Amino acid sequence: MAASIVAISTSKLKALLSQEHRLLHGSEYDITSLIEALDRVRPFLERIDRSDDRANQLISVAYDAEDALELHLLHMKRRNRADRLFCCTNHVEIGGLRSEIDDLKRRVNVAVPSDVVNNGETSNHLAEEESPAQLMVPISVEDVVVGFDEDTEFLARRLTVEGGRRRSVVSIVGMGGLGKTTLANKVYKHERVLGHFGRKGWVSVSQRYRERELLLDVAEGFWGKDQRESMEGLNEESLKGRIFEKLSSERYLLVIDDVWKVEAWEFLRGVLPDDSNGSRVLLTTRIRDIAESADPMTPPYELRLLRRKESYELLCRKAFPHLQGRCPPVFEEVGKKIAGKCGGLPLQIVVLGGLLREKKKRDDWVIVLEGVDWDLSLEDMTSRVLALSYAELPTHLKPCFLYFTHYPEDSKISTRKLFQKWVAEGLVQGGCGEERLVEELAEDYLGEMIRRCLVQVVEMNSDGCVKKCRIHDLLLELSISEARRDVFLHVYSDDARDEDLKKARRISLQQTLSDGQLVSSSSTPMLLRSLLCSRIEKLELRSLFKGSKLLQVIELDHVPITKLPNEIGGLIFLRYLGLRNTKITEFPSSAGKLLNLQTLDLKAADVEPKPETIQNMHNLRHLCCYSIFYSHNPRRMSFDSLKNLQTLRRVCSGEWIDRGLSKLTNLRRLYLYHKFKESFHPALPDRLSKLVHLKQLSLSGHSTLPALCSFRNHHHLTKLSFIIRLERLQDVEEHPPNLRKLKLRGSELKEDPMAVLEKLENLHILSFDNVYVGQKMWCSARGFPRLEVLILWKMHHLEEWTIEEGALSRLKRLEINDCRNLKMLPEGLQHVTSLGEVELMWMSEEFLDRVQMNTGCDWYKIRHVPRINIEGTDIYESDKDEDFEGIKPKKNRITTYIR
Repeated sequence: MAASIVAISTSKLKALLSQEHRLLHGSEYDITSLIEALDRVRPFLERIDRSDDRANQLISVAYDAEDALELHLLHMKRRNRADRLFCCTNHVEIGGLRSEIDDLKRRVNVAVPSDVVNNGETSNHLAEEESPAQLMVPISVEDVVVGFDEDTEFLARRLTVEGGRRRSVVSIVGMGGLGKTTLANKVYKHERVLGHFGRKGWVSVSQRYRERELLLDVAEGFWGKDQRESMEGLNEESLKGRIFEKLSSERYLLVIDDVWKVEAWEFLRGVLPDDSNGSRVLLTTRIRDIAESADPMTPPYELRLLRRKESYELLCRKAFPHLQGRCPPVFEEVGKKIAGKCGGLPLQIVVLGGLLREKKKRDDWVIVLEGVDWDLSLEDMTSRVLALSYAELPTHLKPCFLYFTHYPEDSKISTRKLFQKWVAEGLVQGGCGEERLVEELAEDYLGEMIRRCLVQVVEMNSDGCVKKCRIHDLLLELSISEARRDVFLHVYSDDARDEDLKKARRISLQQTLSDGQLVSSSSTPMLLRSLLCSRIEKLELRSLFKGSKLLQVIELDHVPITKLPNEIGGLIFLRYLGLRNTKITEFPSSAGKLLNLQTLDLKAADVEPKPETIQNMHNLRHLCCYSIFYSHNPRRMSFDSLKNLQTLRRVCSGEWIDRGLSKLTNLRRLYLYHKFKESFHPALPDRLSKLVHLKQLSLSGHSTLPALCSFRNHHHLTKLSFIIRLERLQDVEEHPPNLRKLKLRGSELKEDPMAVLEKLENLHILSFDNVYVGQKMWCSARGFPRLEVLILWKMHHLEEWTIEEGALSRLKRLEINDCRNLKMLPEGLQHVTSLGEVELMWMSEEFLDRVQMNTGCDWYKIRHVPRINIEGTDIYESDKDEDFEGIKPKKNRITTYIR
């Protein structure tokens, strides 16, 4: 890690030297020589042990170099503002900086022999060695699961057949890393379980839970993110009542993952009704006493360790995914020895498999086999294996891994926000050409950690990229320990000392402070670079901003602050400002001084910055603000200063489109809203045609768009959303060639849209909502060759839908909702053998009669589908529910959520 810290620091020094050269006039040579000295010792740092005092000394030098240069720049900029003059030749100040740099170089020479510093290898070879590995196989959201088949079948039967009418709790018990969550997830998705429960939800508890947040998590687990947001304003008692009411009369399954305290179950028990309909709770815990107390009548299920054969199979599947887990003969003998030594613990095997994936020689595998003390206890051995995997990470990945320390246990982490913070912190370095953004390099970094099995995929985007990820709690413990040791990131705790906080360069605040004060005013952490907060109830910002002028990242997610102090304008190094879901109603004009700001995230915050404030942020890359430009007219706004902008969310269309939009040539994501009833600005199609780097485009409003531009040259554009009226669709060749997801809403097209859209060869997801006013719709043979999800909502005029044999050959999910005049299902649906789920909601009585299981005249068209969800009846599955002790499903509305 020492080499990583030095690498990051030298990169920051180079950036400051380049960007602020005017304020450093007279000292550039001294700074450059210090950078070169630090660069040259990096190979030396890679070779020495972390416990070597010289590593600590060089980390201290790197940190102190950052501090000296940034404090000097802060002082010079203050002088510049105070004097209203540009002053860059103050010999006393420059001389002081030179003296500090000379002292730093002396400390380098003391820590490392002079021949290493002066004649050692440069670090150029490291950049080549450590470039992220190319993808050999696609990243998948599905875990590789070995040895759980019998367990899954047993638990699925216990949930659906055994236990009777009462609400019973089935517990999975086992040590950390044994695969409890993986098994629970496999049971959760089992066909028998999918077809049995009307409502399913998942909630993670972890060690440090908050009761109100836990209730909101339950609401989101059962009914989705929108339902959570609708309940945010309720107090705790109202939340309990609402959840209890919504679950009443439902046969539900709730997975409660990672329970550490019996009080957590006792708290949730009160919001889960027992209507004697066979509802179930699946609980995972490391503590047997919790499992036994949750339901004394149902014995806990103790998860076993993997057998030798299963261990070896799992190791091979992780080490050789491109060979579907077939181990080359040269590795077979040593691979079996390593697998056998792991004691059958899946996490240990998975992490070792990820490590061995990078080892291309048998001798490297032998080194791993001989480098672990296999005689330790299973817990201690696991800790050693995880530490080894971290130690083997390339230099550029270690700080990115330690950044996961910020996130509470069991967090589902937004990768887009993660990348933006990595970039703001300077953790992602170089190697990008004109067409490749540093955020895309960050995506490669995450992909490499996923392939090394240090990070898990939670959710994928429609374009095949990771949308959300998580880290196992044992790996989180490792990252917390390493981050603390290297003074990289400090997780605040009640026993934190002011001296420790003053040294901290990054602080993660995950608990509410009694007085809102992070530290006493006498010891404000002047050198703090990042403050990362999530869902705390109180925080005093004014004194913090006054004392911590070097802050680069501030995230106040869900912190209920109502005002941002004017002192924010003094944070001249700030690059990331996250105010998502805060209660701020006014954005200070002083924020216009944040010239280095890269990300401004105001999503779900009821605040509207003035355009003139935004235009001063010359380095802004991501602007997420759902109300900007609504009341403030941006007509006089200069867009020349926003050429770095990549993300522009929910901005209001207007006259600025004519001269402003075409200047934002680096845009990757644009979400444009038109609040007027008249048409969009006539220049919009032409301006959009120039944004050839777009990946996502969303246009919404209450107006009509007469024509769209040609997107044939938009090769990066994979997602389109048009929530507007359209006079017609573009021709096939005018659509983006790599379009994967298309959402149309309120389009009111007069011509059958399928005739055009079925020819889009890369389309995976198609969503219609009040799109077509015609009566007949046709999908021809070989149409939609890659479509996987088709959603049809509110097609009120549609009466007849034809699907020719061979169409929709890869369709997995079909949803038809409120198409009240549709008379029957298409005949050709019986040939779509790939279908895994059909949802039919709010249809006419005549239609519903035709799809009744076994008796409906359309049932044969969908009887091959494993999961069917129909308004007015329960979920059906191919295997009848005759075994469930005579309990008949109630006539409820069922809503399906795909995880």
